[in-house]
Amino acid sequence: METLRIDPKKIEELKELVDEDDPDFLIGLLEDYMDNSEENLKAIRYAIQAKDTVTVVTTAHSLKGASSNIGAVNMTELSGQLEHLGRGQTLEGAVELIDQLEGEFVEVKCELEKETARAGKV
Repeated sequence: METLRIDPKKIEELKELVDEDDPDFLIGLLEDYMDNSEENLKAIRYAIQAKDTVTVVTTAHSLKGASSNIGAVNMTELSGQLEHLGRGQTLEGAVELIDQLEGEFVEVKCELEKETARAGKV
């Protein structure tokens, strides 16, 4: 059974918000998410290495919200777990979580790239 990376209902909700004559808006939104997520993941990894719980919390929170908005279910969950660790002033287990999050992002990005290709053909 294939793991659900992106909630299709969320993508449909986003499509409904977008003018059918302007698929570039949805494409831009998804591309921005992918670009920003890559930067956020780098920042979180660096913050974990630096034992900077404040940056882990703020960046994981931002990633969690953005992931929720586009329906990246596991990204939302894993980001929330990292945020929770940081709020508890501990980073025990954070390396494992960021590893999982980065792996999940590879899968999510692949799905979003397919979605942007479809949106461009509308």
